[in-house]
Amino acid sequence: MQPAIDSVTFRMTARQFLGRVLWLCGLWLVLPVVLGIAVAVVTGQQWPITVAVALFFFGMLVVVLASLASPWARLTVDAVGLHPRIAGGYTQSFAPWRSIVDIRTERRNTRTLVAIYLANGPIWRLRTPYNGVALARDPMFEEKVGLIRRRWEENRYPVVWPESSGGR
Repeated sequence: MQPAIDSVTFRMTARQFLGRVLWLCGLWLVLPVVLGIAVAVVTGQQWPITVAVALFFFGMLVVVLASLASPWARLTVDAVGLHPRIAGGYTQSFAPWRSIVDIRTERRNTRTLVAIYLANGPIWRLRTPYNGVALARDPMFEEKVGLIRRRWEENRYPVVWPESSGGR
């Protein structure tokens, strides 16, 4: 038998982090420069290139800040429940095991993520763990979901020990 695990924390994998940073680089660094050059060629003026360069440096700042904030999104699973955290260590909320009705995986665009159905109605779609395509792929995603479900099954009903019969 394996020993019980006190708590497990899930974060974005290094591969997913790299994919997110590359996506932001492509979006915020290349797009303004390409658009600025295209507008400059069409209009024959130089100011679009200046604006594009300014947007390029703004995009660099966005990429740096996003790459610093992304690894902070995490999920801690323990004997009490689920503790999702977003950037900056801010606790999004807390879900005790007894308040969770179901745990499923759902497909959202190109990602498969974990959805937590709560007894009082809302559905949490967790930021991590998730599985996607290319660099967003997580080869351990199914094992992570299985671990979350196992912890839920183990802890959602309180254990009631029978009274001992006294002198034996």
